[in-house]
Amino acid sequence: MKKLLMLLAAVSLAAVASPASAQFDQIFDERGRPHQGAVTKMTPTTITLQEGGREVNYDVNTIKSLKFGDEPGELTSVRDFVRQG
Repeated sequence: MKKLLMLLAAVSLAAVASPASAQFDQIFDERGRPHQGAVTKMTPTTITLQEGGREVNYDVNTIKSLKFGDEPGELTSVRDFVRQG
């Protein structure tokens, strides 16, 4: 539940951020490995990331963290605070 709330908070804040940024979105998998690209689709169970011309679906249960390239720095601070409990 905590993971889902964190993802929903990230999505909400990213929705109001400027889409003009050229930075990459990042998904960090269960092992902490980053996957860079552009988030193209989100459902309650999967997030689709376009990585170098191909679309890859990630099950939300396998995502440790999601970071949008154009998200405000304050979101990173809040995310770290939530992780610490």
